[in-house]
Amino acid sequence: MKRLILFLFIIIFIGCKKENNISNQEMKTKTFFDFDEIEYYKIDLSDLDIDRLFTPTAPLKDISKGKITIDLKKELLNNFLIMGYPSKIDEIELNSFLKLAKNHNIKVDEKYFNVLKSNIFIEKECNYDQDMIPSISPIYKDFFIFKKEHKIIGLIKINSTGPFMHMVIGTKKDTRCFGQNGEINYLEKILKIKI
Repeated sequence: MKRLILFLFIIIFIGCKKENNISNQEMKTKTFFDFDEIEYYKIDLSDLDIDRLFTPTAPLKDISKGKITIDLKKELLNNFLIMGYPSKIDEIELNSFLKLAKNHNIKVDEKYFNVLKSNIFIEKECNYDQDMIPSISPIYKDFFIFKKEHKIIGLIKINSTGPFMHMVIGTKKDTRCFGQNGEINYLEKILKIKI
């Protein structure tokens, strides 16, 4: 009888171990990015700053030199915060943008990476289809930058005003359901901030 119980225990243990390996493999295939570093950036803007961003950028004429210039800082902020930009990962453009947000960044502690890879930044099912047309334009003020070996491989932009919307760049995974199952609450807890 003792041998039978020991034998059943070993079989159950091996079965659980095998099932665990499968779930780790599945986790790797469902994760948005294979990262080893995450940085979080928040752009603090007042209502007046937001109004200025929505005002179209007009070229400025420098009378003394006869040249026309554009407010590049405003144009860069406008592209990243309001528009669906960038459409792909361009490290030079991202680094230019991040210089504007450098004083508001948090490096995510590695101790959270397993949970983030297995529960937060993964493909999952959601209860409803998020492919709705928003009633207001999103203003993306929260950004997650994903890196692998110090190279930017992915970006998640989160709308901080109005209804939850997001934009994920750098992955071919289905990201429609990101944020629908409490992920934002968890991110707020580990970062100790309000997204």
